[in-house]
Amino acid sequence: MSKFTNQDSQSNTTLMDGLKPFDTYSSFTHIFLYLLGIPLWILVYSGMSRIVVGDGVVIATYAAISAALVMGIYYCVLFIMGVGSPVGNILAPAGITLAMPGVVYRTLLPGGVVNQNSVVPILEGEVGMLAFAIGLGFPLLILPLYYFFHSKPSQWEKEVMPDGFSFIEYVLTTGSDTSIQNIVSIHPKAGTVGLPLFFLLLFSLGFTLILVSDQYYINAGDFTGLYMVIFSIIFILVVRE
Repeated sequence: MSKFTNQDSQSNTTLMDGLKPFDTYSSFTHIFLYLLGIPLWILVYSGMSRIVVGDGVVIATYAAISAALVMGIYYCVLFIMGVGSPVGNILAPAGITLAMPGVVYRTLLPGGVVNQNSVVPILEGEVGMLAFAIGLGFPLLILPLYYFFHSKPSQWEKEVMPDGFSFIEYVLTTGSDTSIQNIVSIHPKAGTVGLPLFFLLLFSLGFTLILVSDQYYINAGDFTGLYMVIFSIIFILVVRE
């Protein structure tokens, strides 16, 4: 029998089930260690920006790549420890990189850096795009290797995964089916609740930016990634039944 056989897993596993916390430790531990990735990103980015030599774009690009790589390692370790959430840990390195506003990218750079105002995460710049790709790709590369070299991955999943979720089950039985039903379970009120909430938050953030625009340099691409992450979070919260 293959070590990837999971006879106890259910056939209706969706990726949304993997957003639940691991079935280990306390809720505080999951939340605290998961959110700890945000200050860790800031620390690594700030530290590397003082080591890399070049103009603002070069420094920010390599610092963001380093931060995304460290995030990938951190959340992979959390995954193996059963801390956070299965799908959430995979998305976190890329999500944090994408959600960081351009103001943060620029503010954390050393003073006097040349071409600092050209540092924009996405749209008008590519500072954060390679880092985003690394943040997303690293867990997708490392975690399958963990499964491959684990002697009893199915047993490990049954011990740590939230009820009703299994990556093995998803890949073997529903992973080849890319229909939306096998990815999410959409709530009938998703559109009527989610879209107004998203635009309300979008308006609130835009109004705040207008108020602070006199004190800080704001670029059109500074908050695009944050908008995308906010929309994704609202979508996840609303569509789950």
